[in-house]
Amino acid sequence: MTSDRIPYPFVQSSLVAAGGIETMLMIETSGSWFDIGKQQGRKFSEELALCADRFVGLMESRRADLDKVSAVARETIEKESPHLLEETAGMAEGSGMPEDRLFKLRFYSILAPHTPVECSTFAVVDKAGTMWLGRTNDCEPEDHWSQTCEIRRPDEGFASINTSYLSMPSGCGLNENGFALGSVSAATRDTYGTEGTHAVLLADYILRTCRTVEEASEFITGRAALGKGQVWLAADATGASALYPIAPGRAIEPIPREPGKRWQGVTNFQPTPAIPRANPHPHATYNAWARYGVISHRLGDGTPDHSLDALQDLLRNVANPGPSMPEGVFGLQTSYASLFNLTTRTLYISRGNPNQEPFQELTLR
Repeated sequence: MTSDRIPYPFVQSSLVAAGGIETMLMIETSGSWFDIGKQQGRKFSEELALCADRFVGLMESRRADLDKVSAVARETIEKESPHLLEETAGMAEGSGMPEDRLFKLRFYSILAPHTPVECSTFAVVDKAGTMWLGRTNDCEPEDHWSQTCEIRRPDEGFASINTSYLSMPSGCGLNENGFALGSVSAATRDTYGTEGTHAVLLADYILRTCRTVEEASEFITGRAALGKGQVWLAADATGASALYPIAPGRAIEPIPREPGKRWQGVTNFQPTPAIPRANPHPHATYNAWARYGVISHRLGDGTPDHSLDALQDLLRNVANPGPSMPEGVFGLQTSYASLFNLTTRTLYISRGNPNQEPFQELTLR
């Protein structure tokens, strides 16, 4: 938990007074990257302003060099992911927010890459051969309202369903080929260097261009990612999956699922001893391993039922709080839970803690 939060101004917001901010924001966009950004900017203009007050305000209070760091990040994105700048320009036009302030909001994870987020993710092949990827997103309660689910159908690149903070590029989602990506934070003790590509840009690339885990692993192997420690879980409709452990500046080495094993999962720990672990708060360690224990029992040692209902129930069990995570044990709470059917390109999502909010269905087809 951060100790010096900037409080939201939304208590006085006309949006809240009118009941206009939902638990999770949802939108479908299409067209050029500029068009996609403009559509999101128009629909969420007031919410974007509130997010900027929260996240850009947080950075402004902590970084005297924010403008300089932002300029360097812009040069990098212009070279590696120029479509994201086109999308930012469209979002600025649609929302009426100054482009520079919106840029700082969108790339918060690059400019201040230590957001406290604790999540769970798993992939499992059911008896029919269908691959599922499930994830809970656990963050500070103050940030729950800014979580977004977007179906996007760009003119260039694959259609996808993505989840993220409002406006920020996504590292979690499913594309039209049945390739999916989930992520969790996972602390590391060391920084291995300052050379590499920002993790958010790598995630954007593989979700936008890869059809299979094999393609994603071929692209990402040996590349160094910058940003906070984390672990990605990739899966595809053929039934393949792999973990990608990420430590700042360290070359990525995929961990494919073991032969004969039907599931793979991770919570907030590095799955390889080659990456030294930081010493987080003991409650965080307890929480991460408790959630992993539930996942490994339910998918490996316990019931063989990997049906839609059973997997949704598993997400309820690892939610914070939930049946396995009592109220008050951990400060971060589940803002939503997502379950992708990679065969049918379908998302089942709860717009809040799945123990309080029902799952609803979205599809790319």
